[in-house]
Amino acid sequence: MIVHDLDVGQLAKVEALKLSIEPPSEIVEGDLIAVRFRTNKPAWLVVYYLEDGGPGMVIWPSPEEPEPQVTPAAPAVLPSVAELARGIKLQAQLRVPGKPQREALVAYAFAEKADFDRLKPAIGAQSDDGRKLEAQLKGSIEQLPLSRWTREMVYYVIEPEDGAGGGAPGPR
Repeated sequence: MIVHDLDVGQLAKVEALKLSIEPPSEIVEGDLIAVRFRTNKPAWLVVYYLEDGGPGMVIWPSPEEPEPQVTPAAPAVLPSVAELARGIKLQAQLRVPGKPQREALVAYAFAEKADFDRLKPAIGAQSDDGRKLEAQLKGSIEQLPLSRWTREMVYYVIEPEDGAGGGAPGPR
């Protein structure tokens, strides 16, 4: 059996690219958020923010992080040092004041920079339908061998702060 130009015996010898996303364990409206990304191999990252059933946007790559990288020895942190230096932060916000909000971060890791360069979305791309935005990359990536990419998704809930108002969710 041939799978993407590798036979089954060769495929067993190729270690899969693994990715983990580590958001804060609790998120309350107004919190400044930092998210850590870890991989078992050097990789380039694409990260999307998706509001449950609503809008979405590309967080990485960004103007400050046009080629976000991660290695086993150096996890990537969002926002990055370069983004923090420019005053960019991630702050938990609610679209509807007082109502908990479910969101997701979706990350793709590419083992080869050429794949990242060819498939990365436009910096700052946004959509009223976040799932459609992410689906553009998802449809293109499925032709790559599984050894060269991986996808991870985490959901989290932003809890209201007592008596606080809300605003548009996502990165600022």
